Amino acid sequence: MIAIKDIFKQVRIDLKDMNEVQYSTWDLENAINKAIRLMANHFSMIHTDFLTRTVLTCDTPADFDVAFPIEREHKGELYGASLPDDFVAVVKVLRPDGYELHPSTGHLDKRKYLIYRGCLFTLGPVLLTYSYTLPNCSIDDGIDLPITFFDFIVEATKVALTETTGGLTTFINDNAEKMIPSRRLTN
Repeated sequence: MIAIKDIFKQVRIDLKDMNEVQYSTWDLENAINKAIRLMANHFSMIHTDFLTRTVLTCDTPADFDVAFPIEREHKGELYGASLPDDFVAVVKVLRPDGYELHPSTGHLDKRKYLIYRGCLFTLGPVLLTYSYTLPNCSIDDGIDLPITFFDFIVEATKVALTETTGGLTTFINDNAEKMIPSRRLTN
């Protein structure tokens, strides 16, 4: 866990703003949150296992009313759950027997899942592995990242404070993949 106040302190030292004249705490919070959001989105799109979580979901039959054709077709055996609040993208959806489900756009069966209006629908319980984003933080918070990301976040925050959004995007694209391999190791 990295303390936000330690990042702020290092940014102020690097930018020679120890008296908090040039940048306010709000400026720093805004810059660090922008940097973290862009970094998390970048990692979710390069298919790394860095910002991923696995949760058991769809473990009870759907008892809410949704209006799409699948509900009528599989009345009573449809399972559903809202996607997590920090959800960015699906990595994989597994049945308890280890079979990996495939996305569907209409027809639902034991081999497919459907995402519709912020909910995941299946025909039984599944393990959802998904990319997630980090929440916004303030000076008294910490970021759930390894300490090896400290300098990266400091530099990204400085870029967010001193350059345009394009500069921050370029910085993240050029440096994020150096932090973590872009390919996952799988069997």
